[in-house]
Amino acid sequence: MTMELNRLARLARRLVGSPTAVLCLIGDEDSEESETGSDGAHDRRADHFAREVAAAGRAAVAADRIGVPLLSEAGRTLGSLVAIGARFPFYDESDMMALADLAVSAVREVELREKTALVQVLIGAEDIDEDAFLDFDTAVGTPFPERSDLE
Repeated sequence: MTMELNRLARLARRLVGSPTAVLCLIGDEDSEESETGSDGAHDRRADHFAREVAAAGRAAVAADRIGVPLLSEAGRTLGSLVAIGARFPFYDESDMMALADLAVSAVREVELREKTALVQVLIGAEDIDEDAFLDFDTAVGTPFPERSDLE
C-alpha cells in the first residue's frame, strides 16, 4: 500500500471519528489493505467489511461500520474505503459523503499507479512502438490533445 493511500485511510478515520479505517484494494489474485487503527492495530472485522463493500460495489452501513467502494470512471471496482467504530448509530450522510470524497482521491491514486506501471512496461520494451503509446493513451482515457497555442 502506498504512503498516499495510507494517508487517505488515516484521514477517513479522523473525518468520521472512527477508531479504525481500512482502504482495501482488490486485484486479480489478491488484495492489499492499509492498517489504520488509532493504536496501529489491524482489525479483521474492518478487512472483512471492506471486502464485502468492494464485492457489492455500493456504499453500505451495517452496525458500527460504514463503507464506500472505490469505483473507476469505467465502473470497475478497485476496492473500498471503510470505517469501523463506536459512533453507530450516529454515522450519517455527511460521514458517507466524506468517505465518498476520499474514495475519489484513492481511485485517482490507484489509477495513477496503474498508468505508471504500464508506462514502465512500455519504456522497458526494446523496440518502442509509437502505436503502443497511442493505444495506451486511448485505453486509459487521457488523450494528450494537440495544442496549437503552445507553438
